[in-house]
Amino acid sequence: MAAHWALFFYALADMAAGVWGMQRYLHGKAQEHCTTWQLSRALVSLCAFLAAWDCIRIFAGYYWDGSDSATPPLFAYSIFPLMLVHLVLVPLLMIPLTEYEFSSRAQKAFNEGNPKDGDTACEKSVRNIVIVIAVVLAMVGLQTTVQKYRATGITGLRKDCEYGGIIGWKLADLDMVHELGFWAIPDEQELVGIFAFANYAWVVGALIWYNTGKPAFFLIQLVCLVGQALSGAILKDDADCTKDMFSYGSNILEAVSFAAMVYADTLFWEKLGKTPLADDADALEIARGG
Repeated sequence: MAAHWALFFYALADMAAGVWGMQRYLHGKAQEHCTTWQLSRALVSLCAFLAAWDCIRIFAGYYWDGSDSATPPLFAYSIFPLMLVHLVLVPLLMIPLTEYEFSSRAQKAFNEGNPKDGDTACEKSVRNIVIVIAVVLAMVGLQTTVQKYRATGITGLRKDCEYGGIIGWKLADLDMVHELGFWAIPDEQELVGIFAFANYAWVVGALIWYNTGKPAFFLIQLVCLVGQALSGAILKDDADCTKDMFSYGSNILEAVSFAAMVYADTLFWEKLGKTPLADDADALEIARGG
């Protein structure tokens, strides 16, 4: 089987995470769960589905014309909306991470016989700070994306390739953006929002482990963080795009990370039609803000 089929199966994994997240959303709607958690579920599910779309876009590149005279196929232009996922939506995932951690605190307090009756002043401040940071990073990502759109409107999509005979069409990079006189953040800071989410995820996972004794979310997010770093350091090849395997390492870890967030959801809210995973039903009510 040709290597590009890996991206197809990655897309299926993303779609599975998205469907799981949507099931959680629909269940929460029926059970009248709080708005914050419902919006978090919708965001995680949306990111997973869009990540699946991105994998299908890369997979389709195997069948595109790689000749010098080739022009971008219509589907290649989907890179325009998909750029928003990594630079705008991913930083916003820091918001649901905060809710997972606060719910683990509520469960810990209940299990210790000292149930919480609401968020502390410190927790409210932390929530607000994280929201501000996430929104600022998302706005920076949006500004970067818009500048790339503007530059690409002048240069057109640029042809690239990846390992496995995949042809890709990408937006103008930040070097082109700067050369054309458009202001944007430095190239090395382009992924600051993604790095912020990835690091916050394992920190939250460590706190959940401390609060509840459940290490799975921490271990998964730590593996994803290390895996993404190794993908960039080992699999990426800027000198010869035919050897560039970054997507093969990075994209599967996105699916794993999104699925882990849905899993974290189930730690503090009941499973669909099954016994709650939390230690006590009353603790669930506290964790969900009830």
